[in-house]
Amino acid sequence: MNNAPTVKKTLLVSTYHFYLDPSNGAAITTRELLHALALLGWRVHTFCGCALDFQDKRNPVEFLESRGIAPKRIVDSTQTCGYSLVNFQDGAIHSTLFLPEDNSHMPSPQMGEKFLPILNQIIGVARPQILATYGVIG
Repeated sequence: MNNAPTVKKTLLVSTYHFYLDPSNGAAITTRELLHALALLGWRVHTFCGCALDFQDKRNPVEFLESRGIAPKRIVDSTQTCGYSLVNFQDGAIHSTLFLPEDNSHMPSPQMGEKFLPILNQIIGVARPQILATYGVIG
């Protein structure tokens, strides 16, 4: 029997679509897959935007608040493009939500320019063996 320690693999999924969107089939399926991987011992992280598929164009801040998550605004040094980063746990899955100050479901080019460097920082912290993405930024 091999007594070598098992190295946990780390997966980071990044998309501008909201990871917890219950109206998006891709988000629902991705979430189920990530929970299954976490049960198998994977470290799972998500970094997502706030794009929702709700027909009523629900406000992402209200959606978060209905789940007890209060975003804390982080504003860039130029004071021109504010955004929030909201960290939350979904079971064993650590998630970070990128939330533009205007709560836009689709990113402006300026918000895309903010999203990608933050993703780079999260990659540096999480150090995933696998990075999965879908969708388009900016």
